[in-house]
Amino acid sequence: MIASKRTKTKYAGVTFRTVDRLNGYGEERMYYIRYRRGGRGSKEIEEPVGRESEGMTAAKANLIRAVRIAGKEQSNTERRAATQLQEAKGAKDAAKDTEPQQRELTNRLAQWELLLPKYDDLNTLEAKLTTAKKDLADAMRKRETAQALQAQLNVEIQSLKEEHSQLSSAEAQKERLSNQLGNASDRKEKFTKLLSEIKSFNAEQEKLNELQQAFQAALATSSRFLQVYNDKNAAFLREQAGMMASNLEEGKPCPVCGSIHHPVLAALSQDAPSEADVKHAKKKYEDADKETQLASQKASKQNGTVETAREALLKTVSDLLPGTSLEEASAAAEKNANALQEEIDGLKKELAEMEKSIQRKQELDTQIPGKEKKYQEAVNAYTDADTKIKLCNGSIEALQTQAAELRSELSFPDKAAAKAQQEADREQVDKLKQAQAEANEKYSACDKELTVVQ
Repeated sequence: MIASKRTKTKYAGVTFRTVDRLNGYGEERMYYIRYRRGGRGSKEIEEPVGRESEGMTAAKANLIRAVRIAGKEQSNTERRAATQLQEAKGAKDAAKDTEPQQRELTNRLAQWELLLPKYDDLNTLEAKLTTAKKDLADAMRKRETAQALQAQLNVEIQSLKEEHSQLSSAEAQKERLSNQLGNASDRKEKFTKLLSEIKSFNAEQEKLNELQQAFQAALATSSRFLQVYNDKNAAFLREQAGMMASNLEEGKPCPVCGSIHHPVLAALSQDAPSEADVKHAKKKYEDADKETQLASQKASKQNGTVETAREALLKTVSDLLPGTSLEEASAAAEKNANALQEEIDGLKKELAEMEKSIQRKQELDTQIPGKEKKYQEAVNAYTDADTKIKLCNGSIEALQTQAAELRSELSFPDKAAAKAQQEADREQVDKLKQAQAEANEKYSACDKELTVVQ
């Protein structure tokens, strides 16, 4: 409800208002008193003195008014001002009691100014420690990599050296194979030459056969022409005897035999050849005989050539194919030539492989030093990394010791937390100083107010 206006009671200076009860159920009277202390010129004081529910009545309020007018009891304002003054004094004293804390906090703030840079130093140490640890990890990785590379290169070098050792005799083997190839080629060339000589010999033999056949044919022809000539010449002579006989006389000597008796005279033939016929037959015989002599000379000369070739061929066959007849020489020579060709082909393949081996050996002559150089570089890298690890471990140990010593001087894990505490200390000392100033100010105000109300 809305508070009612003050209502006068039968007591002067005592009024009341109707207000809601504190428990919210119903209404009750709130009593007020108004009075002056020190006569009409003094300040008029009005103040509540209590509720009906608290046992206050108009009469009790009147008695309280009389006591306060007489100065035996402070007014509510005086009492409140005194209470406030007492409270202010308590607050002032309490604030004064914080002066040691303020001094401690002020000292701590001064210490913070000295300690905060050490957090920077700690951060620097920790950054160096992080870098050193990173360098250590990097050096350990490099050492591990170098160690692994050493092991790998060692295996590769040993393998290459073993391969190189296996190829060490490649040049000697190549020379041996080259000699074998040369010998085989020489022998094959000899057998090839022998086959060529056999072929030439057979050709000469064939030519001899042809010349002998030509000689036999010429001889037969010249013999036939000789027979014709002899026959015609005999016939012609006989005819001459008949002619002479026709001129013989008994008792006169024969111009041929000298006989003076001629019992049987030669008769003349009807088909007797003429002298021209005889000459012609003789001419044909003589020509045929020349051809026969020429054929004989050619055959004889060719026979000499064949015999010379035979002797040379027999010597060659004896040297190359001991115990082999001339008739078997061609087949034996061809067989040997074919076998030698197969041997030559095989040797050429072996030489080609040996060339590859020599080329591989030459590659190894370059690769092995290169691998050994890389191996030495890996050894150096391992040594450098190992040295770096030792240096890093020493540096880390020193940095950890310095950081631990510095950390033991510091109460907070990092500068941010320390600054937060510094700010908290500054805020706290500021609050304490402000509270003390406010308490002093409040006390002075309360003391002045109490003086005024009294």
